[in-house]
Amino acid sequence: MFSGQKNIFNLFRMAFIRVVGVSLIPLSLVACVSTEPEQRAPIADLRPTVAIIGAENPPEQVNIYVNNLLFGALSDYTEPQQPLRLLSGVQVLEIKHQGTSLYKQSLQLSPGEHRIINLGPVDILESIESETAEADSPLY
Repeated sequence: MFSGQKNIFNLFRMAFIRVVGVSLIPLSLVACVSTEPEQRAPIADLRPTVAIIGAENPPEQVNIYVNNLLFGALSDYTEPQQPLRLLSGVQVLEIKHQGTSLYKQSLQLSPGEHRIINLGPVDILESIESETAEADSPLY
């Protein structure tokens, strides 16, 4: 062999060793990874909840607002299993029927707190009926 061929052979050999060595590094890292199954602990939901009771079968037009944002129909949140989940701090809870406020309360809520608001069905229905009677009465 010529000395030029030896140099080329040595260069190819060194390049081959580097390529093989670099390609084996990821395989060695994969072998170090643990195969233990991952254990996940459930994350507790610490948002305060507000349960609304006492307003059985409210009309669909009665809505709940929190900080002037519509949260949905009151009928969606009258079951104890369906509380409102809110953020901690001061929240203004308002119940409206066709834009007229029937109930309004400012609540100071702490993380994990469960608050119960007892609305009498008579109160809401009376408010709606008086509202309807005023709208139906003729103006003289």
